[in-house]
Amino acid sequence: MSKRQFAIIGIGGVTNGGKTTLSARLKQQLPNVHILNMDCYYWPDDSPHHIMLPQFNYANWEVPSSVDFVRLLADTEKWVETVRKQPPGGRHILLIEGILIYNFRPLLQYFNKKYAFTLSLQECRTRRRQRRYVPPDPDGYFDAIVWPHYLENSMQIEQQNDIVYLDGSVDVDVTFQQVFTDIKLLFK
Repeated sequence: MSKRQFAIIGIGGVTNGGKTTLSARLKQQLPNVHILNMDCYYWPDDSPHHIMLPQFNYANWEVPSSVDFVRLLADTEKWVETVRKQPPGGRHILLIEGILIYNFRPLLQYFNKKYAFTLSLQECRTRRRQRRYVPPDPDGYFDAIVWPHYLENSMQIEQQNDIVYLDGSVDVDVTFQQVFTDIKLLFK
């Protein structure tokens, strides 16, 4: 049996939970890592795909329709095909990160390992306030939209028993070491 040539790792979960930090650190510490960040696949502000929230005069960025998942899936498939054409012996890792990656069913077949960050409501709210978004979140958007949709999106993926949940309030070094070790084991 030949050794694994590539692995696709999902890093999902709550907003501001540590997805991007973990992904960047894994890319720094492991060879041949490529990252597809769901944030790069949001539809443009003026896209008709968005569900507008009249009370905020703002799009709902917390729902799957706000993301061009067809393009994310195509880029995933393109990466797989490119890696399959590589000479044997190399190890390649694709990290797909984002708050909704497990809510788009066609993507699920590609993951070799799935992680999802969690945070308490208060910790998530605090982190969200410290972060600068362009455009900025309207007042009340977190409590009325972000957190309720996080809970709803989480309920939609509860039946996926292969997700490893990570507490985003745990020291980043501990979380990194856990995921780093898991990934290395995929290639043994």
